[in-house]
Amino acid sequence: LSISSATFDNRRPWYLEECPSTIATTYSSANMNQPAIVTVDVPNGCTRSHTGTSASAPLAAGIIALALEAK
Repeated sequence: LSISSATFDNRRPWYLEECPSTIATTYSSANMNQPAIVTVDVPNGCTRSHTGTSASAPLAAGIIALALEAK
């Protein structure tokens, strides 16, 4: 099962792979000139350069975990 990405303006990023196993899409960025996901980066604290599916998959995992916890 895969997680896809969408840009901040609801477009497909250049790296998008259309796949029938995709179960969800979360926001990310297509390039360094667009808003990115802010996250924790070892060992420097917060980073704004986390982009692409590397940002989308953990975001989806967090959303799914919160939904399961709420149940």
